[in-house]
Amino acid sequence: MPVTIQMIETKEFMVRPNGYDPQEVDTFLDDIVDEMDRMQREIKVLKQEASKLQSSGGRKDASPSSSQSSSADETIRNMIVSAQRVCDESITDAKKRSEDILTSAKKDAEHLLSAAREENKQLTAKLATLRDTVTDYKARFRKLLDEQLRVLGSD
Repeated sequence: MPVTIQMIETKEFMVRPNGYDPQEVDTFLDDIVDEMDRMQREIKVLKQEASKLQSSGGRKDASPSSSQSSSADETIRNMIVSAQRVCDESITDAKKRSEDILTSAKKDAEHLLSAAREENKQLTAKLATLRDTVTDYKARFRKLLDEQLRVLGSD
């Protein structure tokens, strides 16, 4: 069922605790009614203009309304061409920006990967050094224990 201005103007809402502010709802509905009224007037005017254009479009003589109609058609064509151009430019710009973002992301990823590889290389070298240190420490500790056992065995 289509909503009419009359329905909006006569609609009553139940008031509940912690509900909407009735004055705010009424103000909003009044704004909707005003906008619908304005739009209905505009639709009426546009329908009248359209019917005038249709009735004058059937004539073959070069009357002022016919030239106005062709001027309006030309204006509409120009607007469509302009809108298409803006659309194409927007798409081109968006593609360029997406390519720039992708290129930047690839560079960042390569940099991070390179840094991670370098860090891995350094950590692997440190690990090898630590392993050598542990092996050396074990050998010296074993030597010390052997000497201590020999000293204890000789007493």
